[in-house]
Amino acid sequence: MSEDYVTKAELASQLAVFKTELKAELKEEIFEQIEKVETTLLKEFRKYAIRAEARLRVNEVTASGLTERMAFLEERVSYLEEK
Repeated sequence: MSEDYVTKAELASQLAVFKTELKAELKEEIFEQIEKVETTLLKEFRKYAIRAEARLRVNEVTASGLTERMAFLEERVSYLEEK
């Protein structure tokens, strides 16, 4: 009957190797998850920016139209005041 015994030093050595490998795997997994989150956030911010820019353009067009109407009304009031 052959029994294989492990010394404390061998056990400590194997434990250190295991910890190192586990840390490396966890680090890689965490970086992958962070990259996924960053990508998702950037995509969502881009979608929001596109919608916000479209709303801004609509508001600029509306404001431009109102400015033209206001100028026309000012001219009309000036004309009526001169009479």
